[in-house]
Amino acid sequence: MERYVKFSTRFICRLYADHYAAITTDPLPHAAVAVGFSRLSGETSVMRRAFYDLARDSLPHNDHAKENYLESLQSRDLLSLVKVQRGLFTASEFLSGVLDFTCPGVEEGSCSKRHQSELGLEMRRRYPANPIIGIRELLDVDWLAHGYCENSASLIRRKLVDRRGEIWDEMAEWLGIVLIKTETTVLH
Repeated sequence: MERYVKFSTRFICRLYADHYAAITTDPLPHAAVAVGFSRLSGETSVMRRAFYDLARDSLPHNDHAKENYLESLQSRDLLSLVKVQRGLFTASEFLSGVLDFTCPGVEEGSCSKRHQSELGLEMRRRYPANPIIGIRELLDVDWLAHGYCENSASLIRRKLVDRRGEIWDEMAEWLGIVLIKTETTVLH
């Protein structure tokens, strides 16, 4: 029996990996089950991914949910879900503002121009509670083709990468998870 418990724990922990790079475009199914597993086992490493998927999958316009999985959550988990959704909506606000700024114009490759793009607003509309995927798509944009100078393109990418990590760290705070910091960096 212990062998099956270990296997199941490894499987769920890999499926709901605790890193923003593991977020898929579509939410994973059974995130509520992963939350329940976490509560029973004490394995908190699945919480951020599970709640991220619950937050974006439980939006009113989303047709993914074939079953009412919210009924299986405990009341404290429903409160956590609301907190996470609110935080993700707020984090999505960042996407519309990061692309609208004036280039400092002091470094080589700078232009001192005001740069603006509707892409951030578009990402915010497409992914209202899913800033990680919105940021991933913005990192793939060819900013030079959109009229941004090299310095601005570099600055945007740096801001997006930093904000993505901050959102993931904030999720731990919203969920009350204590993190052990490690020295790993994922740029994209």
